[in-house]
Amino acid sequence: MVDAMPVLAIPSRFELSPQGLALIVTRAAALGIDCSRIYAALGIRPHAD
Repeated sequence: MVDAMPVLAIPSRFELSPQGLALIVTRAAALGIDCSRIYAALGIRPHAD
């Protein structure tokens, strides 16, 4: 499978609620998108348990 995720255009200043992020990640996962790329695009580093 070819990894063809479109580039995310994120404004330099924005607010994203935890619920909004959860919705984005849930929908991306349903589409088979690697969610770690979304976190990276948003500048979020998920913590390791």
